[in-house]
Amino acid sequence: MTVRTVSKPLLFCTATVLFSLFSGCYYTAQSYNHGKLLDPGNSMFTLGIGRTFQKTKIEKYNYDYSYNYDSTYNPYTTTYEQQLWKNIALNYRLGITDVHPFGGGIEMGLHYEGSFFRDTYGFDVRTFPALDLDLRLGFKDIPSAKALYQHNLELGWTTGLWLDNGFFLGYAGGLEFEKVMPYAGIRAIIMPTNLLEHDDWPGDDDFFVKHDQKFNLRLTTGVALKLRKIKVLPDYISPEFTLTGPNGSEYEPVNGNFHVGFRWTNGL
Repeated sequence: MTVRTVSKPLLFCTATVLFSLFSGCYYTAQSYNHGKLLDPGNSMFTLGIGRTFQKTKIEKYNYDYSYNYDSTYNPYTTTYEQQLWKNIALNYRLGITDVHPFGGGIEMGLHYEGSFFRDTYGFDVRTFPALDLDLRLGFKDIPSAKALYQHNLELGWTTGLWLDNGFFLGYAGGLEFEKVMPYAGIRAIIMPTNLLEHDDWPGDDDFFVKHDQKFNLRLTTGVALKLRKIKVLPDYISPEFTLTGPNGSEYEPVNGNFHVGFRWTNGL
């Protein structure tokens, strides 16, 4: 075994440990699952940049003192305020086998994603970054006249913040043409407990023991554009759009996400 092949699993394990120290309890919006798996020993690094379009519930106080309302009158009206979250993701993948167990091989990956936005007071408000670890199990390719349909099943784990962890199950497939690969996927997610949404204070007895895991669904569609091989430049560019929901009670039920991934195969 060469030093090159040993260094890739070592890099993967080291990155997992480091990122887990700075991860929290949320789901990831960026996917880049084309359906196609890497050959054994090959790796892929992705830098993802995007936006999340999310509306937050705002209660406004508009009591009219000129009128004698009864006790049932509610002076609050609920509106939604648009927020543009910025997303940045780092993704590393490594091919393990090319056949077993379902005919398309195995690929493992690490996905680290953080979000932030600027609120009405001008401050940057950040969520805890999320860390996903997953295995993708490839199925046999399905050939057609002009393309090759490649698909996989993904099983994954999201690191939580002290209380518990999250888990997800997904499926993705893509049609591989010579230079273009449109793809789509679905992921069902059991999210870790989000301590930022707790009603209790950190000093309360049940703050670090109260579980509140939620279900989330993510739908993805995108296209991978294969570029000419030029040193340093990415091998693929992948614009994609995702829908995620249901969200918490303080947000609209579903939000949209648009992002672009810049992907390098086997390093720069």
